[in-house]
Amino acid sequence: DYNKYISELEIHYHLAELYNLTKNYTKEIEEYKAILSFNSDDIKGNHRLGHAYYQQKSYKNAREYLLKAVILDPGLTDSYLPLGVSCFKVSDYQKAEQYLIKAFDLKKDTEAQFYLGSIYRMKKDYENARAMLENSKNDRRFLTGSLYMLAEIAFEREDYSGAIEYLEKGLNSLKERDEESLAYRYLLAECYELENKIKEAVHHWSKIEVE
Repeated sequence: DYNKYISELEIHYHLAELYNLTKNYTKEIEEYKAILSFNSDDIKGNHRLGHAYYQQKSYKNAREYLLKAVILDPGLTDSYLPLGVSCFKVSDYQKAEQYLIKAFDLKKDTEAQFYLGSIYRMKKDYENARAMLENSKNDRRFLTGSLYMLAEIAFEREDYSGAIEYLEKGLNSLKERDEESLAYRYLLAECYELENKIKEAVHHWSKIEVE
């Protein structure tokens, strides 16, 4: 009597965990979808499926399952950061801020600071934006993004020399033929031009044109 001794649900759980350990997220997702077909409110299934989608940068799906998991169990604190980031990526900034703050309160993580800084920047809450971005720029993953937004804040206040100071710090980290890097140079060139540093402005306009 197979069903007397073996739980099909447990087999799916074990397979999903093995796929996670081997970073086979596509297969892991299949297993957790099978688990949720037994019970759509399965907390572990929603939790792990959300994380698997997050690893694949499938932010819309990650948001759906992680949000359901934390509603079912608010104690799943490891979901706050990926949920906040996923909400940000799909432009749900209200929930992004809510969960990023929770993540930041638990651990002063630079990733949470970067995305919170981005939200405050959009809200023109420059004081809080600067506080977050000044910290997140110390993490190389967020260096150029943080410097760019700090420079944008300075630019909007017509502090062009301050914007230049920020942007010059990240020049060595720019990637070739990258859209974000081109925008970075564009802002820097514009600041140089407004500060009447024409030679420097021309250098970056030329670099943009070549790329």
